[in-house]
Amino acid sequence: MKKKYLLIAISALFLLTFSTSCGNGKSTNDKSGIEENIENSDKYDAEKNDSLIHDFITNMYEKELYYNYDFLEAHCTKKMLKYLKDEYEYNGDSYAGYLFRTSAQDYKPGAEDVKNKVLSINKDSEGWYHYMFTDGGWRGENKIKVCVENGEVKVDELERVYDELAEQYNREVKETDSLMIDPLYFDEKSIPKEK
Repeated sequence: MKKKYLLIAISALFLLTFSTSCGNGKSTNDKSGIEENIENSDKYDAEKNDSLIHDFITNMYEKELYYNYDFLEAHCTKKMLKYLKDEYEYNGDSYAGYLFRTSAQDYKPGAEDVKNKVLSINKDSEGWYHYMFTDGGWRGENKIKVCVENGEVKVDELERVYDELAEQYNREVKETDSLMIDPLYFDEKSIPKEK
């Protein structure tokens, strides 16, 4: 009789072990599986949003949608719309959509056939999306902070990082300034003394 109870106990232990290892019972591994599924889901959502943001930036820039006020009002936060209004440098109540590009108003000499194009988009560690682009042949880089609400991208902040035309202008001004200050024209006697 003892053998019978021992056999039943061993069988029950075997069944309990077998059912737990096959996933039919609750175990501590179930929690890590759920956490892994959540992590994978979050990663999928992040990748999906990242792709959505890349497409948004490319379409916005290459189709010059930043000049369309309906587009701006639909895809900018209130904070961003206020910034675009405050930065508008002409008369009237409008948005400075031109801030999404370089300061160029004309094509770069010899680049009249170059289309405005996004060259690359990268996300930095602080959540900014940097987009490098050509603007009438001039190179530029801006960074924007965006959020995704109900599948819609909204721009929250914008900063200019690089503007080839502005850099070239600044270099030329410095060179001109350095040519204008010639130490041969100045000596201690020619500089007026303060009284």
